[in-house]
Amino acid sequence: MASLNRTAEVVWRALASELSAGANIPLATKAKLWRAGFKGASYELFGLAHNDPRDYVSDLEVVRARRINGAFGRILKDKLLFAPTLAPYARVPEVLGIVERGRVYPIAEAALTGVDALLEVSAARAVILKPSQGNKGRGVLSLKVDAGPVLSGHPVSREEVARTIEALDGYLIVERVQQAPYAEAIFPGATNTIRIITMRDPVTDEVFVPAAMHRFGGSSTGPTDNFQTGGVSVGVDLDSGRLGRAVRFPTFTGGVLRWLDAHPETRVPIQGVTVPNWAEVKGAVTRVVDAYRFLVYVGWDVVVTDGGVVIIEGNHNINLGLQVHGPLLKNPQTQRFFEHYGVVSRR
Repeated sequence: MASLNRTAEVVWRALASELSAGANIPLATKAKLWRAGFKGASYELFGLAHNDPRDYVSDLEVVRARRINGAFGRILKDKLLFAPTLAPYARVPEVLGIVERGRVYPIAEAALTGVDALLEVSAARAVILKPSQGNKGRGVLSLKVDAGPVLSGHPVSREEVARTIEALDGYLIVERVQQAPYAEAIFPGATNTIRIITMRDPVTDEVFVPAAMHRFGGSSTGPTDNFQTGGVSVGVDLDSGRLGRAVRFPTFTGGVLRWLDAHPETRVPIQGVTVPNWAEVKGAVTRVVDAYRFLVYVGWDVVVTDGGVVIIEGNHNINLGLQVHGPLLKNPQTQRFFEHYGVVSRR
């Protein structure tokens, strides 16, 4: 009964969210969108009033695409498994410990047993606490110690840290990666990642990159850079690594897209900035999929640092909101990929 109640609550929240999304969209238009597989929020995000919906991977098709990698794609779901799997081929954040049922256990840091040890480690280097199987930055916390503990940007007491840890379950404790100066300058309050998609062409067997975007956090996103909770999304030129204009999710801009040349809070310019060592970014993710050839469809989150590229995580459940910067299905190679796996049918 409890399980049924939780399921009903999830369904009700999803329905309420969908009905409230795009309040300015006529109900008849929403119904047409639903039949085509799009949520109401995609109407403004993709400009479907004037753009052809057939050029976009719909929200329903995004769900279908989750199965592309097959059973062994689970290494992308479990962040504890992810780190040692990728470590031989790429730099990944070091996993220092875990939090299980409110208790801290060590992995890499032998002395990391308990809250006081965690605070001692955090005095030497900032750490991130994140769900081992979460996504979209939900539940992610940052912890560092300056004059005292600072939890997700807020000074707290040792007791507050202890209470927070006691409420956690199934969390990883990982090093917080120090991003390169260009990203730190644009928004220093978050780890600002690049989402870069890789696909393996089912005909030629070659790996290609159909799209990439750079995300930058905001005051409402905490230590993460989530676009849907208040960050900004920026298209990346696939050849040069040059950043285009930034955009905020329509929820934060009265239901319409607002394109920006600079970060809306820090006012630091974004458009025209070039990601350092862009070829290395693409090379880092393609090396991994060359090693693990069964990973044919991945959304990688990477951070550029002064010391190179760090792969934060890989995603099989890829939110294709980056199509705000251009529809994926206008690329014939990308369309053939999705058609091969039965995700889309446009012919």
